[in-house]
Amino acid sequence: MDDSDNLLQTWKDLGLNKTLEEQFTDRADFLMNKVSLVAGESKYRIVDCEVYYNSKQHPDPFPHSVVNKHDHQLNMGTWFFNDACGLDITFGDSEIYASFLIRAIQDLQSDERTEGITKVVREIFIQLGDVFSERAVLRLSFNNSHFCREELPFRTTRVN
Repeated sequence: MDDSDNLLQTWKDLGLNKTLEEQFTDRADFLMNKVSLVAGESKYRIVDCEVYYNSKQHPDPFPHSVVNKHDHQLNMGTWFFNDACGLDITFGDSEIYASFLIRAIQDLQSDERTEGITKVVREIFIQLGDVFSERAVLRLSFNNSHFCREELPFRTTRVN
């Protein structure tokens, strides 16, 4: 099993036998502390993310979740470019629309933070380089260098 298979299996397993709140916290912790976002040759820490989750058992009343549901969010572990021009990582299944919106990243080499969903997308695309480059890859990777300090995810109320 290669690194990408291990990542996907870990991402899937984070939802097993847990409450929604536990799933959200564990997945946010995984994204913020256990993996790096790799864009081209640059590595980033996800430092701010927002969960979108809409199902029959847990309807999300906010417009982004209700109006902008996409079948792509029914997948597990894929990139999703949402209608608000942000980049999400999905964790849905056949009946659940679910994803984490990446709101801010931190360059692991320079410590520079990029905040705001469109600025994050712009930074990622800059690092991908030209369309013919073999380094034009976007993926998650286990963080082998380990961040200096793990950050505990915290919850806030969504404001629309």
